[in-house]
Amino acid sequence: MFSIQYAYIMAIHFGNAATATVLQFTNPIMIVIFLALVNRRWPRHQDVISIFMAVIGTFLLATHGHIGELAMSNLALAWGLITAVATVFYTLLPQKLIDEFGSVSVSGWAMFIAGIFANFIHPVWQNVPTFTPQISSLLIFSIVLGTAFAYMIFIQSLAWISPTTASTLGAIEPLIATILTVAFFHVDFGWIDFLGALLIISTVFIQALKPKDQLENKFK
Repeated sequence: MFSIQYAYIMAIHFGNAATATVLQFTNPIMIVIFLALVNRRWPRHQDVISIFMAVIGTFLLATHGHIGELAMSNLALAWGLITAVATVFYTLLPQKLIDEFGSVSVSGWAMFIAGIFANFIHPVWQNVPTFTPQISSLLIFSIVLGTAFAYMIFIQSLAWISPTTASTLGAIEPLIATILTVAFFHVDFGWIDFLGALLIISTVFIQALKPKDQLENKFK
C-alpha cells in the first residue's frame, strides 16, 4: 500500500497524472508474466497480444515514437513502472489475508500501517506546510475521496460484480485522468500519447475476454 501511494505521487511529481496512471495500468501484464513464470506455463494467446500492446504503448508514451529519446524524465518513467510493480505485489500477496479477514479490514490496516511507516521517512510534524483553505480542501479530497472512499467503493463492487468486470471498468481511470490532465492542467498530450495510452488500456479489456474453449463449454 505504501509503495503504491508513494511511487504514484512521485510519478505525478516528476511527470503528470495522465502518464502516471497509464503506466500503473501495465501491472496486469506484469502479473501475467509473473504467473506464467511461477506456473511454468506459456501465456495464452490473448496474454501475448496484451504484452505486445503494453510494451508498444509504454514505448510510445515514453518516447513519442522517437527511438532513443525520452519524452518524459527518467524519474517519471521509473516511478510510473515502480507503481505498476507495487500494484502487482499488492494484488497477489494479500489473498490469504483477504480470505480470512475480509478486504475492508486488510485495506484499512494496510493504510494505517503505511501511514505509521511513512513517518519514519518524513514525520508529519516536520516542514509542516501552511494549511490554506485551498491546500486543506485538496488534501481532504485526495485522502477521503481519492484514496479511502475509492478503495471502499471498489471493494464493495466485488460483492455485486466479478473481479474481472471490476478491473475492466477500472480501465476508465487512466482515460479520465488523461482527459482531466489535458483539460485542467493544459499538459501537452499529443495523438501519439493517446495512441500509447489506448494500447495500454485496451490490454485490460483483452484480458477480460474469455478463451474460446470456455465460451464453447458455456453454451454446451
